[in-house]
Amino acid sequence: DLTISNSNVSTASAVVSFQTSVTTDAATNNTLMNTNVTGNGSLTTGVAINISGTAIGSGAGANMNNNNQIVNNAVRQAQVGIFSAGSATTTRNSNNVYSLNSLDFIGASAMGRVGIMVLFEDSPDVLANTVGNITNTGASDVMGITIGSNAASNTMTAGADVINATISGNNVYELVQTGTFSSVGINIAAAPSGTTLVSNNIVNRVFCNGTAGDFACGIYYGGGVGALNVYHNTVVVNGNALTGASQPNMAIGINGTTPTVDIRNNILGCAGSNGFNGNTGIGLAYTSTAGNYANLISNYNVIFVNGITSGVGRTGGLAAGIQRVTLIDWQTETGRDANSINVAATFV
Repeated sequence: DLTISNSNVSTASAVVSFQTSVTTDAATNNTLMNTNVTGNGSLTTGVAINISGTAIGSGAGANMNNNNQIVNNAVRQAQVGIFSAGSATTTRNSNNVYSLNSLDFIGASAMGRVGIMVLFEDSPDVLANTVGNITNTGASDVMGITIGSNAASNTMTAGADVINATISGNNVYELVQTGTFSSVGINIAAAPSGTTLVSNNIVNRVFCNGTAGDFACGIYYGGGVGALNVYHNTVVVNGNALTGASQPNMAIGINGTTPTVDIRNNILGCAGSNGFNGNTGIGLAYTSTAGNYANLISNYNVIFVNGITSGVGRTGGLAAGIQRVTLIDWQTETGRDANSINVAATFV
């Protein structure tokens, strides 16, 4: 395989970059495939693979960089593995594909804070990537795949909106923030339209010492008018014991005000001790009509939690909401998950 490397220590550098020119010519119909892409280090090189505006790591000036394919690459030693950004809602990138890439190397070859970041884009496909072994001890959120946002928190809603994304078949694991910031497996900002699909992903061992809005979460959605479908995922939020957190962790966190969300046929687990506990299966930042939550479908899930003050669900806030301790408590409050079960999943 071809190897492309960049030893530049600048945080504004990239290894491979597709950019809109200063004369607004877009970067379109490019393919990067079967390539070893290696930066200088996880704290230096800003981006390994970049699709952007006139500056690396920024959507400013991007003029619809469409129909690009980033496929089956081995990505090492950068702060962000794959970055793509349009410039605004009216000039989103569209129909880009990010698939079969490996971003889970260990030690000095690891990513520094983010595996894949997509901003201001329509219909991106993020498929069958492996993202993992990202540990950060500083002042940066750790995110495996982030769609529409360059940061993570349990209060994040709108961002650099992405619509009609498909995030499927990815393996995201071992994401750890040992400072006081967030760690999120799949992070999605509020979508103003369209439908986002999150399906058949494995998210495992996501953990942090979150304080003041920062938390560990397997799949997070900021809400919005757009719909979110979450099907057939396995999510386990856990990790080696930490002691500094002040926020609860959760397998799935949903923000906004009664967004349209469909959560079915998932395994959702949250365990381990972060010093605060309050482990949660499904967290909702809002309340709705007791016994019949608006715009929420949730059923046929396996939900398991353990630890002090843990609960199958949480409503009315992702940090200070009401913990619904048992499955019956959750069913009574939301009117959902009638056919779900509360048992610890066994993995072989």
